[in-house]
Amino acid sequence: MATKKATPVVEAEAPAPDSSVLKTTINLTQEYSNAVKDLAAARGTSVNEIIRRAILLEKFLYEAIKNGGKVYVEKPNEPRTEIFIR
Repeated sequence: MATKKATPVVEAEAPAPDSSVLKTTINLTQEYSNAVKDLAAARGTSVNEIIRRAILLEKFLYEAIKNGGKVYVEKPNEPRTEIFIR
């Protein structure tokens, strides 16, 4: 039986709010608004934090793929799926 290589875990934290934080307004459909609120409730955090994390994740994935990396999702009992970001 082949052993899988451990994949390093990458964690990113948003910077602490300070005076350099810019207030921004975004427009979301009701579906996206509900999704963000549901994620915040499930994770025990704020809507702002969910949006900050989404931006950090998008930046991380974009940079990884731009630099020749590949991103995969692996679920139990399913084949690995490559994620493409345009």
